[in-house]
Amino acid sequence: MLWPMLALALAVTGIAVLAVPAVRVFVEVRRLARQVGESSRRITRAAEDLERATAPLGGHVDALRRGRDDVPASDEGLSPDGVLSSESAADRGQGLTHGSAG
Repeated sequence: MLWPMLALALAVTGIAVLAVPAVRVFVEVRRLARQVGESSRRITRAAEDLERATAPLGGHVDALRRGRDDVPASDEGLSPDGVLSSESAADRGQGLTHGSAG
């Protein structure tokens, strides 16, 4: 009768020992979930603020692009998006073309 009681006592003790870290993990997971939720809300709020701030600027940029008839010399070779066009750089001799060593 002693061995079954000892086995039962050890089983209960083992469950209690494992329950303490399980509760701690559960509490930390809930805390982390709250932090992730708050961070997500802050990121969403910042993205919305950025969208609201850039909307008027987009209209100004479009108006400026439509208002320009000629491109200033500093913007030569740039596409309307401000990206350097490889064809225009090669036409001016300011870059290596594909397959040439210089």
